[in-house]
Amino acid sequence: MEEKILEKTEDYKDWDKLSQHCEVIEGLTEVEKEKAKRTFLFLKHELGEDFLDSAFNVGHPIMQYVFNVAPWTRRWFIWFAEALKELKDHQNYESLLTRLRDKDKFVEALSVLEPSYKFAKAGFKLNFDPKISDRSKEKIPDLKITNSENREELFVEVSIQKESMDQREAGKTLQEISRPLLSSIPFTVSYTHLRAHETSLHLVCRLLLEK
Repeated sequence: MEEKILEKTEDYKDWDKLSQHCEVIEGLTEVEKEKAKRTFLFLKHELGEDFLDSAFNVGHPIMQYVFNVAPWTRRWFIWFAEALKELKDHQNYESLLTRLRDKDKFVEALSVLEPSYKFAKAGFKLNFDPKISDRSKEKIPDLKITNSENREELFVEVSIQKESMDQREAGKTLQEISRPLLSSIPFTVSYTHLRAHETSLHLVCRLLLEK
């Protein structure tokens, strides 16, 4: 049944088919399947109907999650969408969304998304990429956090650790292997799991032969 829904590379660029496919993923509960289905429809609206096509063409990191149909990736998308929904009404949210759409800023934007989501759920008001002046110099930190009870403000610059050489090589290897495979016929579905704190790459490829 998976082959009929996600059979070609083009199918993975279709938000509606990604949503439909969640129904047949083993390892997800019925509740998770329904959440995942709604998630892709929400992201279609939030990131844009044509986002997946352009993301594939430029090698956007999010496509690694799209092509990997293992249950954990759909849970990741559920979390991703829930975070965006929580942050939508906060000031300058569009600035964060613009960074997430950018392949070169996606990882950086994710590092801002995670703590922002936690702050928002805790009741703080957020302002993304606020402009502040310091001795005639303009600075743009990642966040301004405001305590809605006492109006105290805190400016935050989120930093992430640089990738190790092993991690960079693993990521480079993944891209070099996956892109030609994903574009090949018979079509290849790649199941990968690469964690930021790990120095090894786990890659399993399953070929779906066309009849």
